[in-house]
Amino acid sequence: MTGDSTPKVIAERCPQYGGDLPPDGERVVCRYCGSQLVRYRPPAQGETATERARPGPQAMRFKAFSCVDTQGIGCEAFRLLIPAGWEFSGGVHWLLNNPGMPAVIAF
Repeated sequence: MTGDSTPKVIAERCPQYGGDLPPDGERVVCRYCGSQLVRYRPPAQGETATERARPGPQAMRFKAFSCVDTQGIGCEAFRLLIPAGWEFSGGVHWLLNNPGMPAVIAF
């Protein structure tokens, strides 16, 4: 490769999910897990280390959560992504005296 300053192609994948990211834009959102990311920008010519080290937005990390229906049939009721530091509480509650809507989900 020559020493020119042309942009180099980098295989861009989401660090959380591993899926391909949209090809353009400085701020991107992973279409698979919803992580918000800032695309790497090589230092501009003449840019100092202090200017480059300015803090920017951070990516948000998610974790998969699976809610199991423990009161009913014991299988997975739903799955969702929640921020990595969050705790989940709630679940499926059965109201057998209401045949029109026998189960309610609360979280």
